[in-house]
Amino acid sequence: MTYYLEREHLFEVLRSLSETAETHSRIAFDYMDRKAFDSGRATAGVQKLKDAAQFLGEPMKAGLDPQELEKELMGAGWDLREDLSSEDIEEMYFRGGRVDSILGNTYISR
Repeated sequence: MTYYLEREHLFEVLRSLSETAETHSRIAFDYMDRKAFDSGRATAGVQKLKDAAQFLGEPMKAGLDPQELEKELMGAGWDLREDLSSEDIEEMYFRGGRVDSILGNTYISR
């Protein structure tokens, strides 16, 4: 869901969840680096994904900055426990079984 909300709406949802969640609750989500939304920075695969979502009427609206994520989550009432890189996700979940050459969270080109 993080892709499909404007940034401020995402953090409104996270704040609301933190106010109603039981102590020690956890949430898990994936996100795109906000750089994927900068013109010309998304990889071809990510651009195709964004174009497909737009075509289907569900445009991807915003990404998050991995360097600011911990502070932003704290401001919404959450503690960051883990933020996996593309390489970490590949190792944990796709080691040896992925054949499409797509890595987890491969969102920007350099």
